[in-house]
Amino acid sequence: MSTPTTAATRRRQSLLFLSTIYPGPRDPARGPQNRSLVEAIREAGCDVTVIAPVPWTRSGGAMSPPLRDEYHPTYWYTPRILRTHYHQMMSWSIAAAVRRAWARTRPDAVLAFWVDPDGTAALRVARRHGVPCGIIAAGSDLMLLPSDPRRRQRIARTLRRADHVFAVGSVLRDIAVDLGCDPARVSNFIAGVDLDRFTPGDRADARQRLGLHESGPVLLWVGQMVAVKAARRVLLASEELASAMPGITVALVGDGPDRATLEAMAKRSPRLRGHVRFAGAVSHDVLPDWYRAANVLVLPSRSEGVPTVLLEAMACGLPFAASDVGSIRDLLPFGASAVVPEGDVGALTAAITDVLAAPPTLVTPRRYDRRAGAREVLSALGLE
Repeated sequence: MSTPTTAATRRRQSLLFLSTIYPGPRDPARGPQNRSLVEAIREAGCDVTVIAPVPWTRSGGAMSPPLRDEYHPTYWYTPRILRTHYHQMMSWSIAAAVRRAWARTRPDAVLAFWVDPDGTAALRVARRHGVPCGIIAAGSDLMLLPSDPRRRQRIARTLRRADHVFAVGSVLRDIAVDLGCDPARVSNFIAGVDLDRFTPGDRADARQRLGLHESGPVLLWVGQMVAVKAARRVLLASEELASAMPGITVALVGDGPDRATLEAMAKRSPRLRGHVRFAGAVSHDVLPDWYRAANVLVLPSRSEGVPTVLLEAMACGLPFAASDVGSIRDLLPFGASAVVPEGDVGALTAAITDVLAAPPTLVTPRRYDRRAGAREVLSALGLE
């Protein structure tokens, strides 16, 4: 006579998460939004094993101990050439880690962040093991990469074969459908943030903890210092504002290959000298204080989906001035926040001025909870 399965004896569901955009031993500040999503899925009762390949070009430097249930194999690929074969190179690079993960946890589904090569490689793993595969389409993977006809063909095929596509915002959802994805298998997905961490707080207290002036407007930028994030435009707009606002502080939080260029630009400008603070990459424990200390978040990116930094800022009650790219417009209205044409520094400067002049009562926190995002993922992949 068989014994009925109970909640106590039933095996916990298990998920394999795959992405190069994830904090690792050598780059702990990379992709914190993905670690937050993984943590939320675990809190929802599903085990998660992470495979986060590290490009061989970033394999040097100091290394911290990897966390449990995480694999960080070296991702071997050919920089700037043979891009249409990157999924194959990633598949070869992660093969040993996949075998170890499967022998240990037997995942019930696979989830990838970034359509190609990450999503394409994840789809191969899922099909080999007969489990569903979900892919999070985040921004440039659908907005920029398909401009290469060969890459477009690969991306479209991956989207069509995925069991579910989590498109970050309405614009990316429409692009995924235009590329041939079944609309029934695409959702407008916002992963959300940790609302226990990102909360409103006292501005004066936050500034004191961060060593900022008590008075004067603080313009904040947060992200990876790479070309697509366009932090240079924050400095250009701030040059125009500095004359009328002598007490202005421009805080750039993050790191990346463009940092040296940005620092040199700030030093060369007489208007910016002494007004720009490069905070470097900061932990998620410190980041909420930057949002609380600031008066406006400035995000003049060239391409985005729905940026996690905007969700974090909004949860802390901070308005924004951002490029009208991706699905950022979906977040409006939010107090005096505004979107402007991408690349128009004059319009960005005017929007920052308007946000700074708006009464504080116009801003009310909007909360996108990562727990809701985790439940959406589990439901779409049949893991609830």
